[in-house]
Amino acid sequence: SLSKRIEGHGRVLAVVQASRPLGPVRQQVADLNRGLAMTIPIALVIAALCGAALIGGAMRPLRKLADAAQHLDPDLSGSRLPAEGSDEFAELARTFNAAFDRTAAAFAQLERFTGDAGHELRTPIAAIKSNSSYLLHLGGLPPESREAVTSIDRSVDRMARLVDDLLLLARHDAGVLEPVWEPVQIEPLLQEVIERNEGPEIELCIESGRTFRGDPDAVRRVATNLISNAARYARSEVQVGVRLEGDLLCLSVADDGKGIAPEHLARLGERFYRVDEARARDSGGFGLGLAIVKELCAAHGGALQFESRPGSGTTAVATMRVRMEDLKP
Repeated sequence: SLSKRIEGHGRVLAVVQASRPLGPVRQQVADLNRGLAMTIPIALVIAALCGAALIGGAMRPLRKLADAAQHLDPDLSGSRLPAEGSDEFAELARTFNAAFDRTAAAFAQLERFTGDAGHELRTPIAAIKSNSSYLLHLGGLPPESREAVTSIDRSVDRMARLVDDLLLLARHDAGVLEPVWEPVQIEPLLQEVIERNEGPEIELCIESGRTFRGDPDAVRRVATNLISNAARYARSEVQVGVRLEGDLLCLSVADDGKGIAPEHLARLGERFYRVDEARARDSGGFGLGLAIVKELCAAHGGALQFESRPGSGTTAVATMRVRMEDLKP
């Protein structure tokens, strides 16, 4: 309804009211509510689709960067992230590429330094070794002097092994560690390695004595590092097993030592990593033996795995690809 006052002489003389039914107004409001109820969900769906399209277009360069990053070479020597355009993503890619270039250059410089230092150290090491060996073979050397020279001789041997290990790792990092395919007789090779180890009894079990083609130096080095490591920590015995699975040589070395805690298993094979720092230092380890085994296995299409539980010993399994063609049993 609508009300209107009529005033005169300073007072309200009358009030006029006009009324109208509200039914049509309520109907219009109801129609408006129904219309909104139908159009708002459609508008929200359209807005969501448009937003997804806009966000997808905006994030497409970032997805390209992520895909390219997953295919980068581990040593950062290959391709780089795409840096097309002048937007923020392209600028970010160029920044990352510059950082990758500096990192790759640092890696290359470190590899050259390791190789050059190793080669330069071989000459003085050989000279010290020859002189220490000469002094040990002299007669009449005082006991205190012989003890000192013996210590020098042993330290030189350790230094020579360290230099050889570093050179081998440098060759692997440089990508020049290629397999050599020569006939390998596994049983005499392992017997030779076992005879060089002192300590617990070493039992050899060979399921197949076939001759195969492989890298005898790599196989010998893998066996030497695994067997010597197992013998160092075994309580009473070490079991060495060999089997051929197609073109895969499997060498397993198990000891009955105190085992390795689970948190250390994942890091075995890292360079300079030692489970027990004090024990490894006393026994003369550098933390490179298992790293070398891991790299040699990888270079020959295989892998290095460990199984261990505290108190029940450790088993290391090294696999390497070999060739069986043109060889007789």
